[in-house]
Amino acid sequence: RPRTLYSCMASLDLAVLGNGMLGALLDEKGRYVWCCLDAFNGDPVFNCLVNNNSDKTGFHDIMLEYFDRAEQNYLGTSCVLVTTLHSNQGDSVEIRDFAPRFIHFDRLFRPFQLFRSIRR
Repeated sequence: RPRTLYSCMASLDLAVLGNGMLGALLDEKGRYVWCCLDAFNGDPVFNCLVNNNSDKTGFHDIMLEYFDRAEQNYLGTSCVLVTTLHSNQGDSVEIRDFAPRFIHFDRLFRPFQLFRSIRR
């Protein structure tokens, strides 16, 4: 099937991660497609969202062999994003992403960090 303009465009169905110091957008498969570590409108670390999902530009993802489908939701009322990748062989991988924000020495601490936990 030939690629058209619309077949190579990035989807805008994205999940948001951030802590007030950084911002990131993840697609339905848990792939970081946009991430700015200074300000959300600053220079991006991952930027394949604006480059038509190109594999040659910045992104961060987890690949599951024989990938079949993905499920994604936030954990309860928290800002922890849980993405579960399933294969057609019955395997699954759970990815948990979050950006920490907490009180430390009576001040709000928002480090330039993204955490990713991967479980089989």
